[in-house]
Amino acid sequence: MKSMFTFAGIGWTILYLGYYLSPTPIIFALFFIVPIWPAFWITYNKLLMELSDSTERATFYAFEGILSTILGAIVGIFSGYLADLFGPRNIFILSAAMAITATIYTRIILRGK
Repeated sequence: MKSMFTFAGIGWTILYLGYYLSPTPIIFALFFIVPIWPAFWITYNKLLMELSDSTERATFYAFEGILSTILGAIVGIFSGYLADLFGPRNIFILSAAMAITATIYTRIILRGK
């Protein structure tokens, strides 16, 4: 589990750096085929399954879905605002920094587990 989260976090970091460093729209588009999301999603769902039992699983997934939707909207609006202020390309370097920071933090949290 720890390795999958670590690899997914490193993958997200590389993906965002690739977006940021892409010199042409074609190379930028090639980064869309990097399968980072599936690796993260598999790990994330496995973790949710392990954290819940069959009696609470539906509630757990429903809460996670609502939380993801609300936070996704907030992040989307805030990112759009930041892109207007600093330029869309700079959002990718910010995203890469946040991804590697979250990866390191998650690794520290999961160290004792």
